Amino acid sequence: MTHAEIHARRQARTYLDVLRALPGWAHAYIASTGPELGTRESRHVVTRRRLDRDHVLHGLRDPDAVAVGAWPVEYHPGAGVPSTWQYIADGGTYDIPLPALASADTANLFAAGRLLDGELGAAASLRVMGTSFGTGHAAGVAAARTSTHPATPARTQEVRTELQRQDARLPDLHLASGRSGLSQDQSYQGSTAV
Repeated sequence: MTHAEIHARRQARTYLDVLRALPGWAHAYIASTGPELGTRESRHVVTRRRLDRDHVLHGLRDPDAVAVGAWPVEYHPGAGVPSTWQYIADGGTYDIPLPALASADTANLFAAGRLLDGELGAAASLRVMGTSFGTGHAAGVAAARTSTHPATPARTQEVRTELQRQDARLPDLHLASGRSGLSQDQSYQGSTAV
């Protein structure tokens, strides 16, 4: 672990050198680094819809969207092996549907961030902070909605309406391609966000 932390700090200084070469960045500096490395990949909640690399890379639209992802598939295979970045087609975003946040077997559990059920390629985009903000917000709204109405499952439109009331930025549904496996009327019982 110590070796990895030393390597990561060297990498940060290399990135800083690159940034300093850009106009307006000559005096940039690193204020601090994290005290320890975080875990990039661990366990995932098995959800009602598992996202895959194609969903991300093709920028798929979905009528059940409650969040948006924009980060490329960022894969770090290991020490000494170059990292790869695969970028999202067209507008550079993909929709994240409510079923991708809802646990497959626990009615009151919603997931967000790196806990989402995505195969390796999708997880390499889903886990980043910006996307985690969006999925966390949506999971929290879905869980709150379900906790106040436990007998009535949360529906995508109810979650979207509350997210929009809270100024979340969501894709326009008229742009959705409908290439998802569930309908917009699919509902979920639940009350916990993780």
